[in-house]
Amino acid sequence: MRRYLWLALLAVPSVVPGQNFEPPLAGFLFDSQAKVIVPVLGMPGGATLGPSLISGVDAAWFAPGSRRVLAVIDGVPRLIRNLADPHADSLALDLDRAEKAAWSPNGRAVVVSAGSRLLLVVLEPALRMKEIDLSGFGTVISLALSDELDVAASVSEGANGSLVWIAHAQQPAAVASFESPVQLSAFTLGGSLVAVDAACRLYMLEDLKGGGRLVREPSSCDSDSGSGGPLIASDRRGARVLVVTASSVLSYDRSAGEWTELSRLAYPVTGLQELSSPGLWGLSGPRGPGAPAWIVDARGDTVPVPYFVPEANVSAQAPAATTREEVQ
Repeated sequence: MRRYLWLALLAVPSVVPGQNFEPPLAGFLFDSQAKVIVPVLGMPGGATLGPSLISGVDAAWFAPGSRRVLAVIDGVPRLIRNLADPHADSLALDLDRAEKAAWSPNGRAVVVSAGSRLLLVVLEPALRMKEIDLSGFGTVISLALSDELDVAASVSEGANGSLVWIAHAQQPAAVASFESPVQLSAFTLGGSLVAVDAACRLYMLEDLKGGGRLVREPSSCDSDSGSGGPLIASDRRGARVLVVTASSVLSYDRSAGEWTELSRLAYPVTGLQELSSPGLWGLSGPRGPGAPAWIVDARGDTVPVPYFVPEANVSAQAPAATTREEVQ
């Protein structure tokens, strides 16, 4: 029987205690160069980066709408329930590594991959865990988790990709195939997913509970996706999609079928995650000492706006958007 070890947060030497946040708190960002997690204090246009909360962080996935995070700290995958509370508990997972992860939209559960092994961790209403074996399906590229605890896994099989669907309490099954592996958005309110492949082609994955239906969007972003492929996020309706390529932040309006370039990138982005405030998205990456971070404000029905977020001792700067050109 596997054992899971609860440790007091204060007992973790990499965690800085005594952090109290005054509202509003937009959320948290991971700096992959400094290997720290920092808070985003305030809202777009006046937000600043607070002091680092945790050091020695190799990777981090933040729960939407909460202060929870799954982080690899000094090589150990840990679940931290409250980044603002120095007396919170952290859970050291029985995994030798954490390669990919995804939270449910309600922030109550997370799924994490280590090779072909998935671990589903449910925090509410009571802690429970379940292992899922994806041996024989390929290499896990991206994950999504529904509030009903259904798991979608994008896997690569050579140059091709497929989507593996793991319905709650059922065995994994491949339900869609792609010309190349895809990155997945979080689940929409209707239970669909948006996916993007290495060529920046968009797909809607619908009716996953009924066997799955794959719908190709009529246009692609026609931009350099980089060696790791583009990153993707969607609003809860699936109406507007954010895509981060190797050089740009892009927005796609599904109803109009139009792409808009929001801004060029100042550093390579390694993560695109929703902050604690719904509709605000943080861009994580190696931003460099003293350099501002980026967030994207997609709370309204208009084209999203990216903003620089300077460190607290640096004066606020203008929005980061430098172009608003439609991508042909």
